[in-house]
Amino acid sequence: MLRYSSRRVANGQSVHRVPTHRVPVREALEPRRLLSIAWDGGGDGIHWGDRFNWSTDTQPTSADDVVINVSGSLTVVVQAASSAAAKSLDNANNLSVQGSLVSGPVDGTGDVAVPSGGSLSATHIRQTSLSVQGNVLIPSNGQNAATSALKSLSISGGGDFDLRDNNLLIDYTGASVLDAVVASIVLARHNGTWDGHGLTSAAAKNQPQHNTSLGTMEALQLKQFWGPSVQFDGFNLDDSAVLVKYTYYGDADFNGLTSQKGSVTAYDYAQIDTSFNIQAGGGGNIGGWCNGDFDYNYVVDGADYALIDSAFNTQGPPLRPSNSQPIVKQSVPSSVDDVLESAVMSRDSSTPR
Repeated sequence: MLRYSSRRVANGQSVHRVPTHRVPVREALEPRRLLSIAWDGGGDGIHWGDRFNWSTDTQPTSADDVVINVSGSLTVVVQAASSAAAKSLDNANNLSVQGSLVSGPVDGTGDVAVPSGGSLSATHIRQTSLSVQGNVLIPSNGQNAATSALKSLSISGGGDFDLRDNNLLIDYTGASVLDAVVASIVLARHNGTWDGHGLTSAAAKNQPQHNTSLGTMEALQLKQFWGPSVQFDGFNLDDSAVLVKYTYYGDADFNGLTSQKGSVTAYDYAQIDTSFNIQAGGGGNIGGWCNGDFDYNYVVDGADYALIDSAFNTQGPPLRPSNSQPIVKQSVPSSVDDVLESAVMSRDSSTPR
C-alpha cells in the first residue's frame, strides 16, 4: 500500500506529492502460559481414559503436563488394554497402571503400582513407592535427570524394572532393603545373561563387552569412600539409603561418580584383594559389591576376579558423563590405604586367575 507526503521544491513555489511506502509494524503477542491438566474427578472419578475426569474435559496427551493431587483417598486407573500419555506427571495420589502409560518425568509424593499386564515408561520415577508386577522402563539416558528416587520398591510376580543405563536411589525407613535389592538383581542378572525378571538392565544385557552391571551399596558405604557430604547424582544422602548404579564390573567404590578416566582402578583391586585375603586367612566369606563380590554370590572368588579383570581391560570413559557432580575423593577406608600396594602385589601370587 502507498501513502503520499507533500514536499516543497527548492524554489519554494511548487508542491509535489511524493509516494512513500508504509512500513509494516509487527505487534507483539500477549505472553501465553501453557496450563497443566489436573485431575478433578468430574467423570467416573476413577479412570484415566474418562475425559470428564480432567480439568479440560479432554484426556491428556504426550504434550500435556499432568497433575493428580486431590485430598482424600484416590486411585487413578489406567485401564487394561488402554493407552495413556503425558509430557510430565506430578502425582500425589495412587496410580494403578493396568494398561500402558508413557510419560516424561513422574514426580511427587504418590504411589505407583504396575500390576501384571501393565507397562510404564518414564524418564524417571520419583515417588514414595513403586510396586511392579508388570513392566517398568526408564529409557536410556545416563544423566542425573534420569535417576529415579523412591522410598519403597517392590518387584514380584515376574515383574521387570529396567533401569537401562540409569541409576536408582531407595531412601528407606527402618531395616535396610539392600539384601532385597541384591536378590532382585541376582534374579534378573541370571548368571550374567540378564534374561531373568526383577531389577534389570537391558543396557548391561546388550553391552558388547559384557562388562557392565548394576552395582549396589548403602549410602553409608559410599560415604566411607568419598566423605560424609558426597552426593549421589545430585541427591543429598542420609545413612539409610540403597544406591543402585549402572557401572562397570569391578567399580567397587563407584568412582564413576567423578569425571576421571575409567571406573576400575587400583583402589577397586585393593578392595577385592583385601576381602580375598581376609577370607583366605579364615575370616569367613565376604559379600557385597563394595567388597569385590561383583556377581553377588556372597563370596569373593575367581569369578569376581574374572569380572574385574575383563572390565579393567575393556572399559571406556566413565559411564556417568562429566556433567555429574564433581567430587573429590576425601578419604578411603583405612584398610584400603594400608594394603593398596601389598594387596595388589599379593594378588599376583595368591589369587585365582
